[in-house]
Amino acid sequence: MRKLMMAVGAATILAVSTLPGLADEVTGVIQEINERGNTLKLQDGSEYLLPATFSPDTVKIGDTVVITYNQGEGGQKVATEIKTQR
Repeated sequence: MRKLMMAVGAATILAVSTLPGLADEVTGVIQEINERGNTLKLQDGSEYLLPATFSPDTVKIGDTVVITYNQGEGGQKVATEIKTQR
């Protein structure tokens, strides 16, 4: 029984440690789109690395967007989804 409990505990720790971090969400107005740097900057000064699948043609400066993002290495904010608010 003890071996079974240890195996279950180890499996639980492994499963939890491999879960992706909970994504954060922010709403803001686009100030700048840097296609070369693959980043988007909001009027509050926050900057987000865009996903490779993102098409800059879908948004423009002045649009209000909702960005779902994760904290990357070095504190960089990595966008996973960008939605325009109409």
